[in-house]
Amino acid sequence: MVQDWGIAGQPGSDDVITGRRSGTKANGGNKKFRLMISEKLSQYLSVQDCMKKDVRIAIHNSIHEKGGKFITLDDRVWKEITLNRALVFIQTAFDSKKRPPRSNKRVAGTVSGLRPGVHNVRQSRRIREKGHKSTKTNTCVKSFIVPNFFAQRPDIANACEEICNNILDCESHHPDSQSQGGVALAAGKANVGAPIEINVERSSYLRQNFGMDDTSKISLHPEILYRFQYGTGSGRRSHGICDSHHVTRPFTEPMVKVATAIKELLHETFDECDPDSLGNLKYNEDYNHMVNLNYYDKGQGKVTTQIQLHRDQRFGSTGNFLNNQNTQQENTATVVINIGDTRKLHMQAFRDNKNKKYKCTQIDGANAHHVFELNHGSMFVLHCDDEQPKIREELDKHDLSYFKHGGVSFGGTDEFSIGLAYRVSACSQSVRKKTGRLCITKEEAREKNNVEARNHIGLFMQNKSKWKMNDHRRMSLYRNMRNRFFNKV
Repeated sequence: MVQDWGIAGQPGSDDVITGRRSGTKANGGNKKFRLMISEKLSQYLSVQDCMKKDVRIAIHNSIHEKGGKFITLDDRVWKEITLNRALVFIQTAFDSKKRPPRSNKRVAGTVSGLRPGVHNVRQSRRIREKGHKSTKTNTCVKSFIVPNFFAQRPDIANACEEICNNILDCESHHPDSQSQGGVALAAGKANVGAPIEINVERSSYLRQNFGMDDTSKISLHPEILYRFQYGTGSGRRSHGICDSHHVTRPFTEPMVKVATAIKELLHETFDECDPDSLGNLKYNEDYNHMVNLNYYDKGQGKVTTQIQLHRDQRFGSTGNFLNNQNTQQENTATVVINIGDTRKLHMQAFRDNKNKKYKCTQIDGANAHHVFELNHGSMFVLHCDDEQPKIREELDKHDLSYFKHGGVSFGGTDEFSIGLAYRVSACSQSVRKKTGRLCITKEEAREKNNVEARNHIGLFMQNKSKWKMNDHRRMSLYRNMRNRFFNKV
């Protein structure tokens, strides 16, 4: 059937009709355009975001070279649209190809308005945890625990104790201090709109960063070198720490020893495993960054959520890895050595929800939630595939889904739990050789958040009695934990 376009006549055979007007699917130019989109889709998804515009421009030029135009019917007259509007139209065409088609058919036995397999009853955390204590009960989760790792490798237990002693059994210091031991103080906002707090006082976990030097880059300044970095909570910079206080100290010999043991164990685990268990994981990389994670009561006197559900890496709407927004190398595992009192790590499934107000929504039901108990001497391996958005039919047959991890609640007791999180960083940045503090520009140093954070840490250190009392509490809790656990290895 030929669409009646009124007095404006018919578009050319190579013209692409834009907009939502009926009859465009039968137009010859639109058919050729859709075929071109399908042919270029794999290329479009594989390139970085900054290169996608080049693909769209190439399609626009190809249409013009064949004598076609991107047109719209305006007041019964065909008019060519601008380049920017045409590029938006091309981007929309690519976006429509990213997701599998939704089904509007109602399945017998389901509640109207719900997708097949999605339950309409939200279970409580207590019910969800029941029966989900090991990966064998959850086929969707590839992450796993290696229990009794210290019992297998007493030398690694000794190395981990030495690492922790050097950080936690010493007094804290200013981020500009040249001390390689102790806790480096830092100030920042945990979230947008939150007040500035000192890292040793706020209710969230305390972290300290360590990285190997990147010898492939040479600084022209003798007091500056390049060191591998990790942006906590995904991204290029750490959340909750102002740039002026971001310190990454050098890898010590015990840290290198643990990193080597981790690589050896991953080889033992995956060298002869089945392809489904391996997935996209690359395990032959050298681990070059460590974050010391400390969970304890900093004086709040109650249980608090010390780390929220999150992903370590950022992905695009189609599940593609965003190289320019990540510091961790693609398809590598995060490996955490667990020390001290037991803490529970939650893994919760979410679905992408790009067309709604919120970017993601939580998935409930079987296999959507998993709890790992991180005991002393165990090793937790966060598989890269668990964070990547993809179709998981057990969770959602129509939308991309992925797992966030975190939800660690701690405090209200004298317990102390530590994680030594090792990663493969693909990003190195310039730091000061003596302190490990991140090098920033004068403009960045004058930013409001950095100025407020520097003032805040100055006021904290002026109150020496409060500062030393905070150190004494942390060291006392750590020594208590060390006496209870390390003599059992």
